[in-house]
Amino acid sequence: MLSTLLVAGQVLSQVRSGEDVVIDDIVNGDLYIAGGTVTINAPVNGDLVVAGGTIVVNDSISQDILAAGGDITINGFVGDDVRSAGGKIRLSSRVAGDFVVGGGEINIDGRSVILGNLLSGGGKTTLDGTVQGNVKAAAGEFTLNGVVEQEMDCRGGDIIINGSVSGMARLAAKDIELGSRAHFNKDVRYWNEDGQLDFGDTVSGGTATFDPSLEIDDGRWHYLGFASFIMAAWYLGTAMVMIFLIQYLFGPVLRNAADTVKNASLKSLGLGLLFLVGAPASIVLLFITIIGI
Repeated sequence: MLSTLLVAGQVLSQVRSGEDVVIDDIVNGDLYIAGGTVTINAPVNGDLVVAGGTIVVNDSISQDILAAGGDITINGFVGDDVRSAGGKIRLSSRVAGDFVVGGGEINIDGRSVILGNLLSGGGKTTLDGTVQGNVKAAAGEFTLNGVVEQEMDCRGGDIIINGSVSGMARLAAKDIELGSRAHFNKDVRYWNEDGQLDFGDTVSGGTATFDPSLEIDDGRWHYLGFASFIMAAWYLGTAMVMIFLIQYLFGPVLRNAADTVKNASLKSLGLGLLFLVGAPASIVLLFITIIGI
C-alpha cells in the first residue's frame, strides 16, 4: 500500500531543475521547479511552485501559483490563488482567486482581472486592471488606474488615484493625488501630510472625511508592518515547499543519514557538533566579507 501511494505521488507531481527550464508539454499534476530561467509554455493541471531568477508563465495553471524570483511575469490564466514575491512582478491575465504579492515593483496591467482580493506590499505598485474583491495595499508609491469593485485600504508614501473604487476607501499617505478619472462610489476616509484635500465631485455616493487616526508616523510606518506580514506568510509557505523538496530530492540521503546515526552514533555526533558550530561561524564570516561587500 505504501509503495503504491509513493508511486501515485510521483505521478501526480513533477520536479524540474536546471539553469534554463522550459515546459512545453502538458503537466497533469503539481509542478515544482527551481532554475535560473523558467518558462511555462504549456498548461499545468495542478499547482505550480517555482523559484528562479526569471520566471515567465505563458499558459494556464489550473490551481495555485507559489512563485519567488527576481523577475516574474504571469501571462496565463490561474484557476486559484497566486502568492508571489520578487524584485519585479507583472500580472497580465485572469486570476480566479486572490493575488498576494510582495516585491520591489508590481504591475497589474489593464488586461488583468482578479476575481478575489488583492493583497500587495512593495516599493512601487501600479494597478491598471480590475479587482473584483477588496484591495489592501502598502507601498512606497501606489497608483490606481483601474477598477476596484469592493473596498480599498491603501497605506504608503505616495498614493495616486486615477481610477474607480466602488466600496468604501481608506487612504493614508504622505501625499495623495487625485487624477481626472478618480471616482469613489462610497465614503472615503483619508489622511495625508498636507491636511485636508478637495475631492470635488470625485465622490458620488458618500463623503470624503479627513481622519487623523489614519496618520502614518515617521518612526513606525504601518505599511511596512503590512508588507512584513505578507513576507512572513510567504516565508511560511516557502518553508513548507523546501521541506517537500528536501524529502523528494534527498530522500535516500536522509535515509542513509539515519542509518549512520543508528550504526555509528558517536562518530556522527561528533561530526554533527562540528557542523553545528562551524556553519554559523562560516555564515558570519561570509556576511562580514563577501556578502557584506
